[in-house]
Amino acid sequence: LGKIAVGLDSGDIHVYTFDPANPRNKENIEEVHHAKAHSARVMRTNFDEKNDRLFSIGEDKKLRIANTKTKEETSLRSFDKGLTDMVYNPDTKVAIVTDAGNNFYVIDMGHTVPAMNVKIRVEVAGPIRGLDVDWGRNLIFLCSYDDGVISIYKSTDLADTNMKPEPHALVKSFTKCRCSRYWSDRNEIFVGYTKGYMTVYKLDLENLKGKMIAMPACTRCLTRFLEL
Repeated sequence: LGKIAVGLDSGDIHVYTFDPANPRNKENIEEVHHAKAHSARVMRTNFDEKNDRLFSIGEDKKLRIANTKTKEETSLRSFDKGLTDMVYNPDTKVAIVTDAGNNFYVIDMGHTVPAMNVKIRVEVAGPIRGLDVDWGRNLIFLCSYDDGVISIYKSTDLADTNMKPEPHALVKSFTKCRCSRYWSDRNEIFVGYTKGYMTVYKLDLENLKGKMIAMPACTRCLTRFLEL
């Protein structure tokens, strides 16, 4: 069965289970309501399907871990500001989380209560709103809302949560970015903005530079790129 989690501004989360072969069949849809999962807006949800866990972050500075069957939960609250984005690798049980205070965190999710092993402050105007990770190349991509800077960090091994990623490259984009997605095979990063437009940058990571190659337009604010 397929699952989708919807986080709301109220802090509630609704999890829907459905049949991927026939998603329009309402009889096969089951809903589980996580009331007041957060005390402020939910910013991101992720599933750990192997361990029946649902991760979520919110503007209440909380990383929440809930069992998808029992709804039992634990949380990590050692963050300076409201959380803005999260990427999780189920193979290594490592997560990268960003906050509104220009920080990103490397977190070991392999425990009942996650362990925050590394905290790095990014020297940008902030807040960090766009996040993506190339786990194979150990690269972290961070987009700053106020100044439009794309910061690229590199680690020796992101699977080792004690390793501290180091600054690798900077690309100047436009202000008010809301989301980003890195296409590894093409070496391109897609950035979406508040006013509905999107930029695509061809990255030359060896020479530490990027070049804008397209600017498709939308009519509304871009908030997320989907991974298919």
